[in-house]
Amino acid sequence: MRKYRPESKPGDQAIVVSKTDQVLDGDSGVLPDDELRRMEHHNLLKALQQTRWQVAGSGGAAELLGIKPTTLASRIKKMNIKKPG
Repeated sequence: MRKYRPESKPGDQAIVVSKTDQVLDGDSGVLPDDELRRMEHHNLLKALQQTRWQVAGSGGAAELLGIKPTTLASRIKKMNIKKPG
């Protein structure tokens, strides 16, 4: 990893959002395992929220994610994701 150093050029615009002061080297294309798991957890939650927690069937989270409902159910259990309320 390397520290972010702004090098402004005419026309360059960017917004950097991070919980740390470090930026991953974009050339590596590799995410650390903990970051990958965090992103997967966030993605599953977002899909479940968008589908009002419908896992299977037409318009369900599994369909939205492109995975089998049984696979999604397994990941929900593994990640200990609970429906709020």
